[in-house]
Amino acid sequence: MSKAEDPAAELDRLRSANAELNARLEEAEETLRAIHSGEVDALVVQGHGGTQIFTLQGTETEANQFRGDILSQISDAVVAMDPERNVTYLNAAAEKQYGVKSSDILGRSYREMWTPGWSSPEAEQAALQVLHDTGKWSGEITHIKRDGVKIHVESVVIRLHDTEGKDIGVLATIRDITERKRAEERVAEQSRLLDLSFDAIFVRDLENRITYWSQGAEDAYGFTREEAVGKLKHELLRTEFPKPLEQIKEQLYRYGRWIGEQKHVRKDGSVIIDNTRWVLERDAQGRPVSILETNTDVTERRRAEVALQLSERRYRSLIQGLPAAVYTCDREGFIQLYNAAAVELWGREPEIGKDMWCGALRLYRPDGSPLDLARCPMARTLYEGVGIRGDEVIVERPDGSRRYVLPYPDPIFDADGEVTGAVNMLLDITERKHTETLLREAKDTAELANQSKDRFLAVLSHELRTPLTPVLLTVASLEHDPSLGSEVREDLTMIKRNIELETKLIDDLLDLSRITSGKLDLVIDAVDLNEVVRQVCTICAPQLREHAVFLEADLEEGVGMVSADSARLQQVLWNVLKNAIKFTPKSGTIHVSTSRRLDGYCEVRVKDHGIGIPAESLPHVFNAFEQGGPNITRQFGGLGLGLAISKALMDLHHGAIRAESAGAGQGATFVIELPSKTMTTTAKIRLMTPPESATLPALRLLLVEDHADTARILSRQLVRSGVTVIHAPDVGSAIQLATQEPFDVLVSDLGLPDGTGYQIMRHIHENHQKPGIAMSGYGMEEDMRRSREAGFSEHLVKPIDLRELISAIRRVAVKH
Repeated sequence: MSKAEDPAAELDRLRSANAELNARLEEAEETLRAIHSGEVDALVVQGHGGTQIFTLQGTETEANQFRGDILSQISDAVVAMDPERNVTYLNAAAEKQYGVKSSDILGRSYREMWTPGWSSPEAEQAALQVLHDTGKWSGEITHIKRDGVKIHVESVVIRLHDTEGKDIGVLATIRDITERKRAEERVAEQSRLLDLSFDAIFVRDLENRITYWSQGAEDAYGFTREEAVGKLKHELLRTEFPKPLEQIKEQLYRYGRWIGEQKHVRKDGSVIIDNTRWVLERDAQGRPVSILETNTDVTERRRAEVALQLSERRYRSLIQGLPAAVYTCDREGFIQLYNAAAVELWGREPEIGKDMWCGALRLYRPDGSPLDLARCPMARTLYEGVGIRGDEVIVERPDGSRRYVLPYPDPIFDADGEVTGAVNMLLDITERKHTETLLREAKDTAELANQSKDRFLAVLSHELRTPLTPVLLTVASLEHDPSLGSEVREDLTMIKRNIELETKLIDDLLDLSRITSGKLDLVIDAVDLNEVVRQVCTICAPQLREHAVFLEADLEEGVGMVSADSARLQQVLWNVLKNAIKFTPKSGTIHVSTSRRLDGYCEVRVKDHGIGIPAESLPHVFNAFEQGGPNITRQFGGLGLGLAISKALMDLHHGAIRAESAGAGQGATFVIELPSKTMTTTAKIRLMTPPESATLPALRLLLVEDHADTARILSRQLVRSGVTVIHAPDVGSAIQLATQEPFDVLVSDLGLPDGTGYQIMRHIHENHQKPGIAMSGYGMEEDMRRSREAGFSEHLVKPIDLRELISAIRRVAVKH
């Protein structure tokens, strides 16, 4: 057996050669740099067996590429193996990477350093085939180290040949890319998450080239990922910076981040404003490697902010220009904004963020009691979240003066409905309060004057009516006395007429007072208009005869009913007709007509051919105390109240009265309008009941009257009517007689020397259960009401008409 065929000798030779190779490979890192020059196409290794030359197989391009790979990975692990894959060389980086020592691993299988973790058997076979066919393989693979730890490596493996082309092993450069793969996985996961964000997110390298472009960036700027990656970011988006870029970079590299705003131009040319965050990314050694940029589109927000700022400026300008005091508070009640009117109202300028609720020195309620600032309307609005209205407040200023205000605070809410503050407008009503005080005082004064007037009229009426009663009763009894001559009876009729006229004047004064004070009540019913007109014409017949005036009546058939107070309607018609008689010359004619209009109203026209009404006086004929001038008053007399009362009464009837005249000497026409009333009956209404008998059944009557003449005349005439009269001049004697003497009816004056008739009636009502009739010169509504409350069944106003009194006695006696 030759030496070359001796396996043991050959093994020794190879071991020797490998040892030499290992020694030389330690110097390979220096030598490999020369390979890059292209001048070296073979690696010469001197071992114990001599010098060996290993050629770099493959094309020139492949050789050059391999040289570049070697030079770029000098710091990576380098491992040489013989054809049996026993380790013949490993550098310090390999020792560190796999946790082994050369002395422990040389000559041993590489599997004692790592176990290849191919993705599949097919991938392993494909890699070996490439290495066999081309002499080189490069790729990524998993290594399982001897301690069980997996690492991901990027490896380049080349086949080694001697000068004769014989395969003597492989040389592998191995780079641990485990951290890079993990980083890539993290980046991939981050990218997936970043793509879910609505913000524009991208990564650029230190040269400003885009390396990552999120879906949000594509949506924001319109550039696809393919269009953006690799481009210079500032050129692609035409970035407009808020300050010089060098200053931004300085801040970024110093602090690792920068936040600001930039303007970018989208693919479609539109400009957007971005809120930008730059974060500087560094590698494990702390060296900057890339910049992560996140952009949020705030264009609309900025526009809204600009609009809000403009609105706020306008709001502040508006507030400052308002004449009313306006101020705002935050959620805690601290004043934030106020206008000049508020300063003027408070008498001082508040401190922003320090003064709470109100800038006033002190507050008071309308009654003058102190009001805690924490309970003022503004505070309540912030506490309760509702506007406050109508709470009057008194503001005290530093100089001690006070102002009355009406606050109108309203809460301010955020988007979630939470109260964030409030705005308050204060209306200074000091002058109004002063005016109200003056008006109230004037009103009180007027009411007192009105009450004094009413009292005066009531007393005047009483004092005027009381002496008329015995006169009228006497004249009425003598007027029809056949024993007296006709001339005397005519004189008595004249006296009676003038007494009645004076009574009418008194009644007019009282009616006017009742109407103007709103104390006149109407009893509205269905009234036959023609019947009322006929009745008034009948009542006025004596006056017509006295003045030698003719009356023509043209009453339309079927005029029907009107809604009216019968007595008051008669009063209106009597006033108008009496007026026409007064102003119509002798032998003149008055025309009275009725008609029913299509609009549902009925009207009465009273036309005369008298002195007429001048155009300038026509608008004033219904005014109180107006008679067309002093000459009219002197010539015709009267107070000028009749038409004023008629106008007021027609207003209360929801009707109308108007005057028409062609001028002085042309006569006048008065038109009365009333709403019609539909009736289902054709029965006529009698306005006056048939005359009753002047005599009464046998009754005992307690008459209380302090006016001696009235008591004497009235007692005499009542006795003639069949009544037994018991007279008492005052309250005390009346109560005494009521206790001592039996009686059926009480007739009592109200104003007595030692009291009132009300006291007598209350006593009678409580102790004797007898009816009573009040008889007084007081004829106001208040007097009648008090009579009813005291228990009187009737209230007669002086001067007393005997027939009216007898009718009243008969009514109350029948009821009891």
